[in-house]
Amino acid sequence: MEVGLDTSERLVKPPEMDVVTSGRIFKPSSAFKKKYLFISIMSVIIGWLLIVVTLWSSLFIAGAITGSGTGTLLQDALWTITQWYTVICGIILLTGILIVNAWINSIEYSVVGESGEAMPEIYVKSGIIDVTEKHVGFNAITNVSARAGPFDRIFGIGSVFIETAGSSSVQLGGILAPDIKIEGVTFFKELRDHIVREMRKTKGAYKLTTETGFGSERDIIATGDDLAIVLQEILRVLRRLDDKLDRLG
Repeated sequence: MEVGLDTSERLVKPPEMDVVTSGRIFKPSSAFKKKYLFISIMSVIIGWLLIVVTLWSSLFIAGAITGSGTGTLLQDALWTITQWYTVICGIILLTGILIVNAWINSIEYSVVGESGEAMPEIYVKSGIIDVTEKHVGFNAITNVSARAGPFDRIFGIGSVFIETAGSSSVQLGGILAPDIKIEGVTFFKELRDHIVREMRKTKGAYKLTTETGFGSERDIIATGDDLAIVLQEILRVLRRLDDKLDRLG
């Protein structure tokens, strides 16, 4: 007897997305810490190699000019510099790891959809001494992008960058810094898609009826992106009404 196969489409999503869609608080992945640790260690190693190459090149050039050997001098200088470099970098690295670890532990994210009990918005909290909390409604979002750099891809994480209509971001090197960053999550693509779906729910049409004169009315239909235009139209109507009232007075 043949066994029937279920060929219906199934939605496959990371378990963490259940936390996101419910509006609960979530934090960056532990791989986010590993990424910063990896970058720090690689920076120390690359710095030491640059010092060795620079020292060897300088002593080689000096030896070629003076005609003296540089083997013993290079070994002694390299040993002394390595000792000091290890101590200094060890202190800096340990301090940096403690600070970054505390900073990542302070980060909190929340994405409340339209079906949630609270207002649909994105909430981000971060900071150790200067704690920053941001609340951005879905109707204010203008652009959402998911990005994963070379080191992010190594650790299987990425970030979601969110820009808003009233952005106060600064243009740096031709790139607009996002208002909100949700960093270090493994399900960043699914999170981006979820935010885009929630955005579309809030981008419905707004229907406003405004007076264009005494006894006449006009409907204004605008999408969420055109809300500023609608408000400007209302302001112009109010000004005309105010002018007419002044003349009647």
